[in-house]
Amino acid sequence: MRSAAGILASSSPVEHILDVTWRIGGREIPWLSAHTAVMILATLLLILGLPLLTRVSRRRKDRVGLGVVEILVTFVRVQVAERTLGKAADKAVPYLTTLFTYLLMLNLLGVVPLMDWSVALHLTGWGGVDAADRPLNVTPIGGAPTSGIWVGAAFSVMTLMLVMFSGYIRQVQLLWRGAPGGPPAQAETVGEPHDHPAVEAGMNVWLDWSNWISRRKWPLPLAIVGGAWTWLNSFVPPVPGTVGLLLWPILLVLEVLSYFTKCFALCIRLVANMASGHILLAVLLAFAQGARGWESLYVALPAVLGTVALMILELVVALLQAYIFTFLSSLFVGLAMNPHH
Repeated sequence: MRSAAGILASSSPVEHILDVTWRIGGREIPWLSAHTAVMILATLLLILGLPLLTRVSRRRKDRVGLGVVEILVTFVRVQVAERTLGKAADKAVPYLTTLFTYLLMLNLLGVVPLMDWSVALHLTGWGGVDAADRPLNVTPIGGAPTSGIWVGAAFSVMTLMLVMFSGYIRQVQLLWRGAPGGPPAQAETVGEPHDHPAVEAGMNVWLDWSNWISRRKWPLPLAIVGGAWTWLNSFVPPVPGTVGLLLWPILLVLEVLSYFTKCFALCIRLVANMASGHILLAVLLAFAQGARGWESLYVALPAVLGTVALMILELVVALLQAYIFTFLSSLFVGLAMNPHH
């Protein structure tokens, strides 16, 4: 989000959330932009800032820095991982904490008027112009990366890959070692030890093959191969008989598409919520800027007050959207690891 002056100078309410590609020496650098610079800045702040914070905190008696990091990790572990992953929570905490912290940092940096600061520091337009009167060097920093569709899509693809990979690894683990803390994988076992319930297959050869593979433990190479089949079968409800045989391919396609749809919804939810707040802020400021004379009393003043309230709300949205994205990502992973629970 840019400051009031930057937003009012824009010709469109959405101009300030659009990404700006860098130009150096008159040539565009396609892999560098204002949003990319913010993402690099957020990465450096986390990589350098958190270790420095904990190191300084160890030297102080109050240890505030360590307390902040501990609260952050505990929050992700208790409020996200344990609620969605159960016993597998500890293994997922490092990734989920990184995801939550990074998204939160990107969202908060989007509230800071970095674009205007980059202009004030002459990071845009330095070095003159070319023959077409375009700046030779444009290197802005600013904007909200999470309001861009490509950034949201990248995070959603990461979640989709994690969902698919964790589901497959779970099936390989069940065929190789059995369920953690339980007896070897047995189709007749009732309860938690295995993810494949004992269902009479009837004419459903897909379910029959999966049941046959799941009746015993296998060496790791065979578990890797057999796990691919039981993983595919885990997407489909265990429907016996001829009906299950005919519905198996259709249900498989629908269930796999459902995971793509869920991750697509993750992307849209993050991007839409982050972008809509910035656009609404630009519109309110446009109302305030366009007021003249007595209009300032009943147009500009409410618009300014609404802008202040909205900026406070943006801080809440930044935290909320980082939490929702992390929680739903963890939930989808948990569903993939335990498809029949």
